[in-house]
Amino acid sequence: MTNETKQATNPDDAIRAAAELLWQAHAGHAPCAPVRTLIGDADAQAAYQVQEINTQRWLAQGRRLVGRKIGLTSRAVQQQLGVGEPDFGMLFADMAVAEGEEIDLRRVLQPKIEAEIALVLAHPLAHERHTIADLIRATAYALPAAEIVGSRVANWDIRLVDTIADAIIGSGNIGTDLMIKILRHGQHLEVGAMIGIDAASDGLARAQRLGVPTTHRGIEGLLDMPGFADIRVAFDATSAGAHMHHNAVLQKHGIQVIDLTPAAIGPYVVPVVNLDAHLDAPNINMVTCGGQATIPIVRAVSQVAPVSYAEIVASIASRSAGPGTRANIDEFTQTTSNAIVEVGGAAHGKAIIVLNPAEPPLLMRDTVFCLTAADADQDAIRASVERMVARVAAYVPGYRLKQQVQFERIDPARPLTLPGIGRLDGLKVSVFLEVEGAAHYLPAYAGNLDIMTLARTPISNGSPRWPRSSSTHA
Repeated sequence: MTNETKQATNPDDAIRAAAELLWQAHAGHAPCAPVRTLIGDADAQAAYQVQEINTQRWLAQGRRLVGRKIGLTSRAVQQQLGVGEPDFGMLFADMAVAEGEEIDLRRVLQPKIEAEIALVLAHPLAHERHTIADLIRATAYALPAAEIVGSRVANWDIRLVDTIADAIIGSGNIGTDLMIKILRHGQHLEVGAMIGIDAASDGLARAQRLGVPTTHRGIEGLLDMPGFADIRVAFDATSAGAHMHHNAVLQKHGIQVIDLTPAAIGPYVVPVVNLDAHLDAPNINMVTCGGQATIPIVRAVSQVAPVSYAEIVASIASRSAGPGTRANIDEFTQTTSNAIVEVGGAAHGKAIIVLNPAEPPLLMRDTVFCLTAADADQDAIRASVERMVARVAAYVPGYRLKQQVQFERIDPARPLTLPGIGRLDGLKVSVFLEVEGAAHYLPAYAGNLDIMTLARTPISNGSPRWPRSSSTHA
């Protein structure tokens, strides 16, 4: 069965209708009729307008552009489709999949695979027209690639305009893991709804099997749900960009929002450090997975010795990083760096995230470096760190020290040079952590899910006034 089309007489109406046809084909995971029945068989400009409409819709929902896709470059394929030029589309961050990662083919309608060459650019191509020399200068290197290509047009009945207008989407992991944890262990929370934008996502399918009300129409779908009036708190596990819109909508209805993205609208909250001060805030920002794992350690050190600089490195299994995480790498580092200072108590902070492609996947590993006074009490620091680890492990059982706290004196004659900060010496404190997941959704290597979704436990235990919750994911 396919979505039917109705002929639009106004060209602008036809373009909007074509964009909506493809959008609904994705949302309903059902192929549609060719868009050329709406915009004509030879109007490439109109087809690119269709593409732009849906591209802007995706950007508004938090997806991030990382490149472009050129198709139909082969003369043989052009002849097969009856066209005489290539077509061009958008490459979003959640569409760039590293070697060894699994791809859920339910993300793609009518999938096929093609061999491709990926060009990684050293700098943008800023001109409308470029020479071959421009392209060579801009290219850092080339990689072999495989493209999983799909079509929302039924039976691949496509011409040039249909290939230009079509695009692809995926979904994430944190919201699904959170839903399962609340269903199993929620003391003061009941899952009132699971919200998504991909009707075929595993998270929505799992929610439906578990009897949780769902909608694939995003935040607008939540507003239309019969149980919306009962919602008191919403956990948003989408993306930083989408959260801006979601928060604005939910605040109008008096719903407290727990932000599991790095959007940083509300106060930074790490439960073992500063939850009590912000429990009633309309928007509680849970920083990032790396922040939840490492900021308690920075705070533990700063409680007993001044921390002039703190740097954290969060390494997570590439398989555990969903589209939202991949789309928000920049926001992750900035938000975590800020929270290291505001919540951790360091004078300066820096955050690094590593998506580890190792197979089999490794557990989440976090490294914390703190630079403090040369005469700081090492025993006091060690004891403070161990107490903090025990407090976090009380709600994240897989959280643990990987080895003993390490100390190194930085000689004033050979200080550390930190860009933008200067030369520093003192006592370097190194803490190595590991976070093993409970494997409620993804396997145990996905400790980055647990450190975020279990961080809500102290919040819900501190707020028995919450009778129901909504978990939003993308």
